[in-house]
Amino acid sequence: MVWGRLVTNSKQINRIAGFTLVEFAIVMLMSGMILAAIIQAYKVYVADRYQRDIYASMDVLNSSISVFASVQRRYPCPSDLSLAIDDPESGVEKCAEAQALAVGACTANGGICRVDGARTTPALGLVTPDPVYIGGFPYKTIRNFVSTNLQSVRLASSKDAVDPWGFQLTYAVSASQTDAGTYNSSYGAIDVQTEGGTSLIQPVGSAHFVLISHGENHKGAFNALGRVSVACAAGTVDQENCDRTNATFISGLRAMAPGAAYYDDVLLQRSFTMSELWRFGDTTSTIYNVNPGNVGVGTASPEQKLDINGNLRTSTVNASSLCDRGMENCWGPEKLGGTGMRCSTTSTPGRTRIMQGIRQAQVDPLCAEVALPTVLANQKCANPGQYVVGFSAGGNIICQVP
Repeated sequence: MVWGRLVTNSKQINRIAGFTLVEFAIVMLMSGMILAAIIQAYKVYVADRYQRDIYASMDVLNSSISVFASVQRRYPCPSDLSLAIDDPESGVEKCAEAQALAVGACTANGGICRVDGARTTPALGLVTPDPVYIGGFPYKTIRNFVSTNLQSVRLASSKDAVDPWGFQLTYAVSASQTDAGTYNSSYGAIDVQTEGGTSLIQPVGSAHFVLISHGENHKGAFNALGRVSVACAAGTVDQENCDRTNATFISGLRAMAPGAAYYDDVLLQRSFTMSELWRFGDTTSTIYNVNPGNVGVGTASPEQKLDINGNLRTSTVNASSLCDRGMENCWGPEKLGGTGMRCSTTSTPGRTRIMQGIRQAQVDPLCAEVALPTVLANQKCANPGQYVVGFSAGGNIICQVP
C-alpha cells in the first residue's frame, strides 16, 4: 500500500510541473502580442526622435542661411547632390553650373536642376517665369563665406545636411535671390501647398527657398554616396517634393498609411512677409511700397501699378502722359498746365486762327481762320497800364490800374 501511494504521488508531481502543448501555445501567443506592442512603440519612438532631429537640423540650416544672407546680401546657390558627402566639392555652391542649365535641365548626374518658377517677378526682367535652382545644401560655402566675427552662431555642417536616415536634404532657391544685384525679399518664385493643393504662401508662389527631408521612404532622395536608391514615383502626395520638374512643393500632414495620401516629408520654407510692404527710402522722410504686384483702390483686381475705381482728389498731379483706361489716346499734361495748346500763326493780313476743338491731343487741325474783329472804344482800356477787371451792366469793360 505504501508503494502504491508513492507511485500515485509521483504522477501528480509530474503533471503539475509540466506544460501541455496548448498551454505552451497560449504563452507564446501572449508573448508575441506583448513583443509586437513593444516593437511598435519603439518604432513610434524612433520615428518621433528622427522628426525632432530633422527639425533641429533645419533650424540650424535656416539660421545659417540667414547669417550668410546678412553678410553676402543674397542666398547661396545649391550644391551638387550627386557628390558623395566626403567629396571635397560636396556642400559647395555651384552658381555657374546652375546658371548654365536650360529650363527643365539637370547636370549630368542630376545633382542640380533648373526649373520654371511659380511666378514671374520684375527681379530679372523676364516675360517668362523666374527660374528656380534645385540641389543640395551648400554648408561648406556658408561656413567659408561668413566672417569670423559671426562664428559664435552655430553654422551648418555635413551632419545637418543629411537626415537621420542618411539621405541628403534637398534645397531649392529662387534664382534671383542668389545674386546680390537682384536680391529682393519681394521676389521669391517658389510655391508651397497643402496636400489638397492650396497654397500656403501669400502672395502665391513667393517663397524664397525650401529645405526638404524626404522622410522614411527616401523617395527621390540622394544618399550619402550621391545616388538615388529609391526612385521618385507618382501616386503619392510627396511626389511634388522629389520630381524636380517644377517649383511647387508640398508641406502636408504626416500620413504613414500606404496609399495615395502617404506623406512623410519634412519641409521648411522662407517666404515674403506682408510686414515688408513699406520701406523707408534714402531718408526717413520718404517711404515706398514694395508690393511686387498692382495696388487697387476700390477694386479687387487692379490692372495697373495703382488702379483707382472712383474719383481721385489731389492738389497737384505729376505725370508723363494722360491716357484712357485702355492705355491709348495718350497726351502730355504740359498741354494743359505747361506750354499749352494754340493755333499756329498765320500771315494773312487782317485775319487770325481760332481754336474750335481738340482732336488726338492737338488743336491745330480744328483751327479756323477768321477775320480780325474790330475793337470798339469800350473794348479796351483807354489809359496805358490799365487792365480789364470786369464788365459793367451796360456791356462796357471795367479797367483798373495795377
